Amino acid sequence: MAEVHRITQLLRERASKNLPAQSTLTALQEEELADQLFNVFESIWTSTTYNEEDETTLDNNTSDNEIDDCKDDSDERSDDPDYKEDDEKPVFESFTMSYMTRALDYYHEINPKTGKRSHSWKSIQYKFRRITHQSYMARFRDYVEQKGIKKQKIDILADHVYNNFERARDLLCPVHDMDLKRWGIRESRSMSFHNFVASDTWLLNFKHKYNICSRKIIKVVTKRELINEDDIRSSAEEFINEAVESHRA
Repeated sequence: MAEVHRITQLLRERASKNLPAQSTLTALQEEELADQLFNVFESIWTSTTYNEEDETTLDNNTSDNEIDDCKDDSDERSDDPDYKEDDEKPVFESFTMSYMTRALDYYHEINPKTGKRSHSWKSIQYKFRRITHQSYMARFRDYVEQKGIKKQKIDILADHVYNNFERARDLLCPVHDMDLKRWGIRESRSMSFHNFVASDTWLLNFKHKYNICSRKIIKVVTKRELINEDDIRSSAEEFINEAVESHRA
């Protein structure tokens, strides 16, 4: 085992030279890390040949200490939920959601003593001078309700996409931007959410919401693993052939 001792000695020297002296790992985390390193070392040691494959995947940014390892895809967040307002009329271009909501609340305010509306139409026009006709209130109400429904759909869709993302990472499957968009489009169709657009803006908001970043991973592929893969494929083909012959008989 002289070779193993030599390799571990070289690893210790390089770690002492290149890694920080202090670590935030707990004793349990140190044991888990040692187990992972040993598994990689054992896989390489018992194989005939091996190579490393670099790949970038989306992952959870779980710690502030991972800034160098986990790359944020953008420095600026957009608050646009990124769904189309095809039914939006030109009149709404000059009104914010906050303005319309305040106007509706004021318009529907009830006097507890009389049970009637507290404010006359004249007082509403005086307080909200940009509202020139009473028909605006009905249009405001429809717009706010539809906006709320779309926001709920966006949240439901995002939860579904994130659940898919979590399952993929639990299985150690790499995830890319196109996967998130594809999951979003598929879920929007099942929800009949036809206004949804899986654009870069939506993707950026989604990754900010769930604290997702891009991370570079290194996979060690040994020849022994490839041989096992061939054995599995060969066994599967034999099983299929036997099943076909049995069915014919």
